[in-house]
Amino acid sequence: MLQEARRCLRPGGVIRTVTPDLRAHVDMYLQGDGVVNNEVALHYRDIGMQVEYPIDLIRIPVAAFGHHAGYLYDFETLAAELQRAGFSNIVRCSLGESEHEALRDLDLRGHEGGAQLAVEATA
Repeated sequence: MLQEARRCLRPGGVIRTVTPDLRAHVDMYLQGDGVVNNEVALHYRDIGMQVEYPIDLIRIPVAAFGHHAGYLYDFETLAAELQRAGFSNIVRCSLGESEHEALRDLDLRGHEGGAQLAVEATA
């Protein structure tokens, strides 16, 4: 997908992708039982997800939002894949924020919780 996106973009064009941050979810899991009441867990409960155990903070982004059919990333892996596809200037961003005005406030994944990874890269 990333190679095709690079092929389709004009030189200097920017891709933005938002996906669950696997490292953030794993880090939460490793914190143990106290994590089931953190901001992400509470958000998942607010949207009807069951969070009883730390493992649920990995299960939910994989199973509940369709990522079981694709790939999960941490920043380092996504940056390496973007670079392999020919992108440069790879930057981690906050949700809704961008150096590029046209890419601000576009993220629709906020409902999936706060452990999201937003990345931009230049063709």
